[in-house]
Amino acid sequence: MRSTWMAAAAMAAGLAVGSLAAPAQAGQAKGHEVLTIICEDLGTIDVSIQPSDDNMGAVQIVGSSGHLIPVAFTFTVENLTQGTVLFTESEATNGHRNQETTTCSFSFTGTFDELAEPGEELPPGVEPDDVLRITITVEVVAKV
Repeated sequence: MRSTWMAAAAMAAGLAVGSLAAPAQAGQAKGHEVLTIICEDLGTIDVSIQPSDDNMGAVQIVGSSGHLIPVAFTFTVENLTQGTVLFTESEATNGHRNQETTTCSFSFTGTFDELAEPGEELPPGVEPDDVLRITITVEVVAKV
């Protein structure tokens, strides 16, 4: 399950979110997906994300010529039913570390059955109807 969620996390603010993003809005490039995120200093914004299995590139701010360049992200899965953190993982990109950054995030919840891939095994201590929250926090260089 962890690898599945890591793949799902790979799109937030330049890190692919696949099925979590809404269909592209009018005026967005074909194949792009739109994700609503919350950023310090910028508030709630929509970003247009290129489809990719491992997209670590910049994302376009919808309705603007601005973009966000991911520098690092933290991915956390919590079992809200049991009150436990199942795991947290962080990853950094190779560039832009010396520029001023802002923090963007989004989260979603659902039961294990709703979020897991078909046939995926339950992690220890998790029941099929346990409510899980997945939170992705991304440090970005904002070019607005």
